[in-house]
Amino acid sequence: MNFLEGLAKVRAEDSKLTERVVTVNQLTAEPDGLYAAGERLHLSGKGFEQLCGRFRHQPAVPASYLASLPTPIYADLLRHHLNAGMEGGNTIALYSRDQAVTGIGRPDLVRLPGTEVMEAVLDGMGGREDELEITRLAFGDDSVRFDLVTQRAEREVKPGDVVYAGVSVFHSLTGESATRVEGHLHRLKCLNGAVHRECVGPRRLPRTRRLNANHPKARAQQREQIRRLSADAFERLNRRLDDLSRLTTERADLEHLAPNWLHRSRLSPDRLMPLLRQAHAEEGGEDTAYGVMNAFTRVATHNTELSPSIRNVLARMGGLLAFGHSRLCPKCWSLIATSN
Repeated sequence: MNFLEGLAKVRAEDSKLTERVVTVNQLTAEPDGLYAAGERLHLSGKGFEQLCGRFRHQPAVPASYLASLPTPIYADLLRHHLNAGMEGGNTIALYSRDQAVTGIGRPDLVRLPGTEVMEAVLDGMGGREDELEITRLAFGDDSVRFDLVTQRAEREVKPGDVVYAGVSVFHSLTGESATRVEGHLHRLKCLNGAVHRECVGPRRLPRTRRLNANHPKARAQQREQIRRLSADAFERLNRRLDDLSRLTTERADLEHLAPNWLHRSRLSPDRLMPLLRQAHAEEGGEDTAYGVMNAFTRVATHNTELSPSIRNVLARMGGLLAFGHSRLCPKCWSLIATSN
């Protein structure tokens, strides 16, 4: 998918989202739904979880428990917690599609639509949409995830095996969380994707800092954060592309390496090793670092039976394998960014 096609899809998704800013005393829970200033809305799974997460109650109110209760009890408990107030202020933003609340936000913080995020990423990667390709575009209840690669960052790792570099972006359409930007590798031969995440220190994570909406330049500053994060992630990864060729000659044993990495990431070797062995064989069974990396990224990209969180971890492992000669952060187990 080219950039403009992806931008049109994100714009269509932005247009479906309706924002209602209300105070908590304008909300009431009834057996037939949530009423906001007299208007009946339906709480979706994600919207309900976020609403429960904002209740002024310790410990947190478990959304799954409330949802399992009989409807009259469920409505009574919701009213009770609404009357107790909300964390972060008693004015909230409800985001809905077709009367279904899909997210809860804070109107005091800047929220960017997905199209503005994509345009900021485009600026960070050089401003040439004709050179960009979207390799993944996925929407959640309240979020969009897209992976962009560019023809300007291309390497033929070995004959007929081409890898592009770009960025992977996760953005909350409701402003519920900060925007994350990470480096992304995309292998054309079998459409594997490896997320290359760099640790840049405990105070400089690859995500935006949320800004107060009252600041006159907050919106522009939010876009600039995304532009800068995209430019930095892409520049660092582009400089390392030449290292991929080295992986094709580095010896690596999947059976020795993979279980250790899975244990360290708190994933089950019993469950994942059969998948990695099969992927390794399908990729040619090379006993090299490149072959092992492609086994991880193949499972991450193609195995849709695994949860998105597990697939994301496996994709990051692929990124770490690609540049494993670099120093690793002992806390978050990501690459420590160098100054060169």
